[in-house]
Amino acid sequence: MNSVQRQIGMSTPSGLQSGFSLVEVLVALLVLSIGLLGLAGLQTYGLAYSHESYERTQATLLLDNVIDDMRANYNALGSYAVSVNASTGTLSPSCTPSGGVLQCSSPTAMANYDINQWIAFLQKTLYSGGVTIASNSTYPNTYTVTVSWTEKNLPLQESETVQLY
Repeated sequence: MNSVQRQIGMSTPSGLQSGFSLVEVLVALLVLSIGLLGLAGLQTYGLAYSHESYERTQATLLLDNVIDDMRANYNALGSYAVSVNASTGTLSPSCTPSGGVLQCSSPTAMANYDINQWIAFLQKTLYSGGVTIASNSTYPNTYTVTVSWTEKNLPLQESETVQLY
């Protein structure tokens, strides 16, 4: 009689089941979906922090560029004591390219050219950014260069104080 019961789909007399029930499958899907939602949240945070890291890198590059420009144009250090941001209008540099070399009428004109380059960099990379260069009256040829920007309504800044010789 056991062989007949099995052929017509009747349960075995011992009551043993084989396979998964629908409840088990639904619980497994629920656990899997919660795990996938967690991974999606981690991906979102990773992208946000990656963008913040990009902006901090751009600010550091600008900071180094400003200091290098000041070292290269030592005779016009006083002209670099400015505060500019991405919406600042450009200065009149009085510089013209000639044969792949930039010809400026004076060190001050070169400083104005450098400042215009910083404004262009700010407009392309750190939209809400700014550069402030302040001289230190206590120590000669000492300047504090600060690059600031806003990330998610949080003001951030990188500063460096250098003494130029």
